Amino acid sequence: MLDDEEFDPDLQDRLNAAMQAGADASGIPWQPFTDEQKREAAAYAEAMAAVSAMNICGVLDEHGEYSPMKEYDTHDIRQPETRKLIPQGDMILQMLAADRYKRYLDACREDNERLLDTRRAPGYDEADPLTATRLYVLTDRPEYQVALETPYDWQGYLREALGYRYNCDVHLLHSCYDRQATPAMKTLVYKRGEHVFAWKICAACLDALSWIRYGDAKYSGPVNKWIDTGKRRPSPPPVDW
Repeated sequence: MLDDEEFDPDLQDRLNAAMQAGADASGIPWQPFTDEQKREAAAYAEAMAAVSAMNICGVLDEHGEYSPMKEYDTHDIRQPETRKLIPQGDMILQMLAADRYKRYLDACREDNERLLDTRRAPGYDEADPLTATRLYVLTDRPEYQVALETPYDWQGYLREALGYRYNCDVHLLHSCYDRQATPAMKTLVYKRGEHVFAWKICAACLDALSWIRYGDAKYSGPVNKWIDTGKRRPSPPPVDW
């Protein structure tokens, strides 16, 4: 951001002239931004920055305390050039998230509406970017994504939503599918964009994050990677109220 002393008034004049010319060509009257609009834009930018800056990739223990994935993932894979450890679990988390998000979009298309639960965000207004800028939580159940009132409410919500569920959602191992040996006491969490994804995970699958990979005879986890081409994804269909 430029300081007042560095501000170029000629540049601002040229920008204003260009915007006015565009408005004249479109036939839509153009007015300079008001102070209130500028404050709203600044608040919107701050909210977007706060959501974007959050890095969530790890595990919630049975008490809801968060630990980063590196404390659980002990797999010793090193990047050839930097020799830095490459967490094996991160890729599986991305694959789990890709699978869950695809199922969410499929459910939206099937129901012909955006499946959104706003009970946790009473001030939510989808038409207002200042209130629509927030984190959304997707668990393995229900199908709806949950809008949070504040970005920092995700741990509290997951404690309430998943605290007393003990079935493993991840099923990285065939043995977990066939017969889950221990209750799923911990929760995998991963943030991608504006979504926090969460899955209950049993001890065997949590341990497997450090050594299992796609193609292993014991592997039964997701098979599709999250591939982002940079193109805008199609939005779910609008809701007819």
